[in-house]
Amino acid sequence: MQRRLVVGVGVGLAALGGGAAWWLLSAHALGLAEPRIVLAAGEPTVDGHKVKVGQAFDAGQTVRTGDQVSACFSVHASRACLGAQSEVRLAALTARAATLELARGTLIVASAGDDVTVVTAGGASVEVKNATAALETGQGDALVRALDASVTLAAPGKPPMTLASPSAVGLRDAARRPGAPAVEDEERQVARLASRWQGSAGAIVELRGAHGRLEVDGLDAGHAPAAVLLDEGEHTLAHRAGPHGTTEEKVSLRGGQVVVRGE
Repeated sequence: MQRRLVVGVGVGLAALGGGAAWWLLSAHALGLAEPRIVLAAGEPTVDGHKVKVGQAFDAGQTVRTGDQVSACFSVHASRACLGAQSEVRLAALTARAATLELARGTLIVASAGDDVTVVTAGGASVEVKNATAALETGQGDALVRALDASVTLAAPGKPPMTLASPSAVGLRDAARRPGAPAVEDEERQVARLASRWQGSAGAIVELRGAHGRLEVDGLDAGHAPAAVLLDEGEHTLAHRAGPHGTTEEKVSLRGGQVVVRGE
């Protein structure tokens, strides 16, 4: 009888522990269930309305940026980041896949297991899974760069091809293009910064005003006003104010906290 009681208690504790672990893991990942703006520099918009970091939005909506404006949003654990003068629509989102329609500008996609397909206005499509890629469209040469691992490109009238990092090809003719190491490094940094939040309660760091740039953990978050959603814990913040110098500090962030600088 005593042995059965011990076994019963052990099973009960194991079940309780498993339930607690499930709850904690699920609670930690709840924020990844729907797309959220995780980085905003300048004043990006969703369907014409100004957005705030941490704000959720729906499939079917469009993110736009203007001059010296950038934005990143989550696609589950993956990230999509727009450069200045860019426009992308989140056309479809499922539990394991997403389709983005890039109308113009630059888009960086960092897939963390999701199947992310980017379709351009010119009819090309790029499939990104467990990889990082950048697409440039608009005036001039449209191209795709594989920044990490490999992606699949389907250009109009061409068979699908695999593009391995580090390399770049044209979106129209699938011909090789020269590399741009400095630009590629900046694009990787943006993707890394946007991934600093992975679904926790999160904290927000804001740089207000109209001057300077915000850096987080050595990664550039863009021109003021700028804000980024981060996981809790230790981070290094820097406000680079040009001729006025640089202010750098280490902060310990808590869930739900908002840290404001530059006022």
